[in-house]
Amino acid sequence: MMEKRFGFNHLGVVPALIVFLVACPKLYAPEPSGDAAATYITRLERILKQNIVPFWYDKSLDRVNGGYIINFGPRGESRGPGAKMIVTQARTVWLFCRLARAGYDGKKALDAAELGFDFLRDKMWDARNGRAMMECMGILKDRKD
Repeated sequence: MMEKRFGFNHLGVVPALIVFLVACPKLYAPEPSGDAAATYITRLERILKQNIVPFWYDKSLDRVNGGYIINFGPRGESRGPGAKMIVTQARTVWLFCRLARAGYDGKKALDAAELGFDFLRDKMWDARNGRAMMECMGILKDRKD
């Protein structure tokens, strides 16, 4: 319903939501101290390593057309090819860069970020008009401009 109403896949904003949800407790909760902080950090790192990162590595890298696949259902199931929008593509590049900077799978994360960067540069930049395209539909691997 949200897809049709607002014209985007709500799971395409997951990288931004991850950052928001991790930062959100700081808005209303006191800083945990001692053992509570260690438990909190350990739990978040386990969720990141076991759930979030494997999902995006395994399901989002589009090695055929470049960039990232973001068209998933509520349980993470593929909904087939979909539009690639500049904001979600750029946010996913940021996610993989941030993972590399934080020491999570450095080379693997940088390779994933490079895949998205190449897509943004090669497929979503409109050289004729000197601007980025907001959205790409369909197969883009043959585009040469």
